[in-house]
Amino acid sequence: MGVAAQSIADLVLGTLNKLGRMKFTSLAERLTEYEFLPRFIKKKRLKIEDDGIGFEFTVVTDHSNQARNVKLYDEDIVNIVDTNKRGFVPWRHTTTNWSFERRETLMNRGESKITDIITTRRFASLVSLAECMEADGWSKPVDSTDDVTPFGMFYWIVPRASGNNSAGFDGGNPAGFSGGAGNIDSTIYTRWRNWAATYTDVSKPDLITKMRQAANRTKFKSPIDHSDYSTGAGESFRIYVNETTLRAMEDLGEQQNENLGRDIASVDGTLMFRKNAIIYIPKLDEATVPANPVLMTNWNYFELKALRGDVLRESDKTEAPNQHNVATIHLDHTWNTCCTNRRRQVLLHNIY
Repeated sequence: MGVAAQSIADLVLGTLNKLGRMKFTSLAERLTEYEFLPRFIKKKRLKIEDDGIGFEFTVVTDHSNQARNVKLYDEDIVNIVDTNKRGFVPWRHTTTNWSFERRETLMNRGESKITDIITTRRFASLVSLAECMEADGWSKPVDSTDDVTPFGMFYWIVPRASGNNSAGFDGGNPAGFSGGAGNIDSTIYTRWRNWAATYTDVSKPDLITKMRQAANRTKFKSPIDHSDYSTGAGESFRIYVNETTLRAMEDLGEQQNENLGRDIASVDGTLMFRKNAIIYIPKLDEATVPANPVLMTNWNYFELKALRGDVLRESDKTEAPNQHNVATIHLDHTWNTCCTNRRRQVLLHNIY
């Protein structure tokens, strides 16, 4: 007996509403840690925009330099100083999909049904989406002609120029973007830069001292209350490293622990810096420039943006051309990242 198309559609919808009901072991993941897609799913630091070809943000690039000391009856000196600069970030679009043949669902039922074929195919597609977003999130577009790739961490948080081994706010324009990150040129607006420094080894005199300095120097506080883009407390500050750096940090942590007991890896998975988590990111193992990066990210000023109506949106099933028994479901996601204050971000890395 055949099955009506509407029955198949109901089966699809019913399956999607009951994810997790049937168990399976997943070997689909290539990475041990995913940072970006889970933040959209759990809505951590997520901002939804209603419309537009992208989104803008405003940066006050300097104060007015108008304050002065005066005598009685001094004449006023009034100048209008343009201190505002508008940043812009365009949308980027990511998609995935999964398909099934109508007769597969007929065979995948009853006593023969061990796992749901639609559930597992959807799951595999979502893992693919997660890995695509993870690759984008820990990189940057090649240059300004790339109008497809989202703006990853290394677009906003930039290493020192080669040969410059001092520490300071010298993370300027990302390579290939002469107009600057967010279309704000840091060669003109010199405060639109992240803190950057190089280190030689993971030790207290070297890397840890520079992390302390960076944490102190990037903790800006305005004397005047104002509304900004800060998104509040709670998991706002995280430190991201690759495995090489993590292992060295774990060794350093064990050296200062006088009560190791029988645990031969006593600090693994529990490392903190000023009570903030140090997170291993597998994608950072692939980074060559900068080498062995340590990203000290303030998520209060680093946002994930998405377009309302296209946030992990799953389409209705569509019939494949020339395959009337094949249905495909598409998932679309319009998004990008936005750093509203680069001076609150830090990148330390090996000399190159």
